[in-house]
Amino acid sequence: MAHCQEDNDFSVYLDHSIEFPLAPDDFQNWETKGVATFTKDKLVVTPEVKARHGLVYNKKPLQGKEWMIDVQFQVGNNKGTTFGTNGIGIYLLKEVLSKDIDSSNVFGYSNEFIGTAIYLNAGLRKRDPNSKNIRLEAIQGITSDGSKPINTWAIPKNSTCYHKWRNTKDENGNHIDNTLRLHYNQDSLNVLFYDTKEGQFSHCFKLNTQFEEGVYLALSSASGMWDQDFHYIKTLKTMNPNKIDRTHRAEKAKKLKGEKFMQNLDRNDIMHENRLRYNGIDDLIQKVNSEINLFTQNSQKVSSLVRANLDKLPEDQNHLINLERMNTDLNLVMRDFSTLERMMAYTQQLIQEVEKRPPLKLPETQVQVESQVSSKRAALETDIRDLSIRVGNLEQKLEKDHSETKEASIERERSNRQKLVEARVTNDIPSSAISPELHQIIETSKHEVRSQTEGSGSWLKTILTWTILIGITYFMYAIYTGLKEEKLKM
Repeated sequence: MAHCQEDNDFSVYLDHSIEFPLAPDDFQNWETKGVATFTKDKLVVTPEVKARHGLVYNKKPLQGKEWMIDVQFQVGNNKGTTFGTNGIGIYLLKEVLSKDIDSSNVFGYSNEFIGTAIYLNAGLRKRDPNSKNIRLEAIQGITSDGSKPINTWAIPKNSTCYHKWRNTKDENGNHIDNTLRLHYNQDSLNVLFYDTKEGQFSHCFKLNTQFEEGVYLALSSASGMWDQDFHYIKTLKTMNPNKIDRTHRAEKAKKLKGEKFMQNLDRNDIMHENRLRYNGIDDLIQKVNSEINLFTQNSQKVSSLVRANLDKLPEDQNHLINLERMNTDLNLVMRDFSTLERMMAYTQQLIQEVEKRPPLKLPETQVQVESQVSSKRAALETDIRDLSIRVGNLEQKLEKDHSETKEASIERERSNRQKLVEARVTNDIPSSAISPELHQIIETSKHEVRSQTEGSGSWLKTILTWTILIGITYFMYAIYTGLKEEKLKM
């Protein structure tokens, strides 16, 4: 469906549209909760601040068999992070705000409602098939009867499409708007996304739903705990595609009224004067209290001045007093007083929430966490490699020491036994003088030496050596015996 001039000529439902600058009547149709705020040029549903929820809803039902809503929005952050975790919810409710923001579970609103929800889900994404470096974010839709909670991860694929709508920027790096269209016609809701490259709307999916009795329009968002995003609504235009209005007189008059209203706010806006700049919550509370006291005093002075002037003037000159101007000034003072009271109440609410919360460590971004995990993994792998090398070296050393110790022990035992044999031969120790145990050791040593020498290939040399040793032993024993006999004869 092309985005042509005819789309801009559709008649606009002013009570269900948000176009800037806003006129005073617009604030009668819309209600905000949480941190949602109307500014001069956009609706800030949530700012780029961690863990914030915002909600805005219309207090009048949208009726008709066919209508069309174009939502122009921006989602992203100034850091330009790749991943988002939250998004925007666009609701078409059967009841006006059936659930409050306090029970929020999905993008700043409840996961139990009666109606239809369209989710811009930055947490669900996939890679662009035409570019691996680009990730597309999900657009989902679901109809609920309120009987069970909604799980965005369980929404069917035929009710999900993917487009690039988070952190979209122009050539200069500035955030650009994206447009989502909801077209309701005869019990079906078509969801379309405007493709800037193609210059036309592309169809996402269709939901079967009935809005015969009218629906209440609401928008919500959550900034997220990690990689928190801002969520801006630049325009929200509700149109009747069956009615053409090329003059747009009502829109132009409303816009002119809004411009005058903003000019008046600029002249009387005390919220941006230097005296309201603060350093911390305590300073803010003190200065807001001072402003409230100041406005209370000024309002009393204005009232007293009006009464005094009226009392002094004769009755026939009362027409010289500009009562309308005085009433206007008094209303401005009371408006600012009311604004500061709400500001004070919201500040106290935030303080109470902060005091109830336990101290939390600020979460790090996903990039920092991944970087730390990678560095720790690399360090761990290096330690494992070093440990493996050290274990291998230790095993080699232990094996070498064990081998050397075993060889030294065998060599020492062999040497001791050899010395015993030599001592027996050279010292002419008779066999009878050797104890049976020592004799057994000598015989065992002979056997082991013989086995080892045979194993080494020197068996012939060993036989000759032992033959000579035995011969010498017998020779010396014979001499010893002969000498002993001669001694006995004598």
